[in-house]
Amino acid sequence: MKTLKMSKLVLFFRLVTFYILTIIVQFSVEATEGNIKSTVLDNPVSFTDKDMKVLVLIISSDDQPVYAECEKIWRAYMHLDTDHVEAYFYKANPDLDVECEIQGDIIWSKCPTSSVPGAMQKTLLSMEYMLPRIHEFDYVIKVTVTSFFCFPRLFDFLETLPKTGCISSVIMNQREIFPSGANLMFSPDFVEFLVENKEVLWDVFHYDDIVLGRFFGENDIPIIPAERLDIPTIDSWSELKDNIPDNIFHFRVKNPDHRLRVTEDLYIHKELLKRFYDICLKDS
Repeated sequence: MKTLKMSKLVLFFRLVTFYILTIIVQFSVEATEGNIKSTVLDNPVSFTDKDMKVLVLIISSDDQPVYAECEKIWRAYMHLDTDHVEAYFYKANPDLDVECEIQGDIIWSKCPTSSVPGAMQKTLLSMEYMLPRIHEFDYVIKVTVTSFFCFPRLFDFLETLPKTGCISSVIMNQREIFPSGANLMFSPDFVEFLVENKEVLWDVFHYDDIVLGRFFGENDIPIIPAERLDIPTIDSWSELKDNIPDNIFHFRVKNPDHRLRVTEDLYIHKELLKRFYDICLKDS
């Protein structure tokens, strides 16, 4: 009982701390006189001076409130430089009349909404839908909606990758080696290769990153290592925010306590948005 009371007390103090931080952020937001600082909107935005364009496919769903809030964060910056970035969320709708369609900045696919095997299926269907245009892009990036990108740094990293036969990701090693599903970067020909092997990957009842890891292993396909910074809590953000390495472009924000994801996670996302894009969003 003492442990349970202590756990509730810790959660209470964390929520109070978050409330105070939210008040501080709100004052900062109101000082900007709008949702987004005018300096960002009034000037053309370019993430890079490189002759490069990427297709960003952001896996999302409507089953958790934090995902909808993360989509708002992404929309605040993912369309700022359409010369270099074309970005879509992609989701499942088993009642769709067609196999795949685009509505605004969402690609909908006719498949299960479940994580297994739905995540793998909607990834393959979204890639297949974009195949007629796939060579308009230098790279295709699959990323989770709970991630955050610093696009200028991303382009610096992409410049180091091969143009063909490329798969790059954070490499996980948990009893078996596989690419982290939070961010995978492909060359266009590799996307074609995945779609060609859709039947092999389609109905495997496992998480999509495990499925891909086994597929890459069976075909002797090497994964080029990438970096990311995990920020699971506000405490970790406080420790890391002044010491972020210059090469980090991918931030993974996922609190292990699901009760805190729509509070602490969103606070961190908004802090990243201010840090890297000088954009402030009002609370919903």
